[in-house]
Amino acid sequence: MRSFRPVFQQLYARMPAEWQETKKGKLIESYAFPAPTVEEGDDIADGLLYDAEGKSRHLSELQGRYILLDFWSIYCGPCRMSEPEMEEIVHLYGDKLTLVGISNDEKISWNKFLKEHKMPGYQWNEPKNGGRSLASRYKVGSIPHFVLISPEGKILKMWTGYRKGILKSKLKKFISEDTIHSIR
Repeated sequence: MRSFRPVFQQLYARMPAEWQETKKGKLIESYAFPAPTVEEGDDIADGLLYDAEGKSRHLSELQGRYILLDFWSIYCGPCRMSEPEMEEIVHLYGDKLTLVGISNDEKISWNKFLKEHKMPGYQWNEPKNGGRSLASRYKVGSIPHFVLISPEGKILKMWTGYRKGILKSKLKKFISEDTIHSIR
């Protein structure tokens, strides 16, 4: 399959500098020169996220524990269907795992949704920023998309889609169930 990225990059380079500095110019640049994607076995990819109060957050704050990333949307049926199992794994893996939901839904709708629904784990929002988003780095093509990260910051497993029991099944392969505590 032919890549159009070199042509796209050449077109971007021909844009006037003042256009490149605009918000749309920066977005175009992010697609022309995206951040590298990550694979299983690679180090964690981090980026700027925001909590419901608007505070900036980073995945690196959570290293030292397993981290399960859940890329989701308030409009995604399978994402919503996974919520009960998410609650279960939050309690099942207690002091070993931190769940981070990452949404790029529009901030007002996302905040309203979070106020109306009790969601497990941390819920953070990522502004849409083209080819440099965490979703892009973790190759999120559809949602829900999950990424399991080791306490040492290595990507253990990435998968897309949800069916009942899949989360517990995947986590069981990597995390021992010898402790049952609640986590945030």
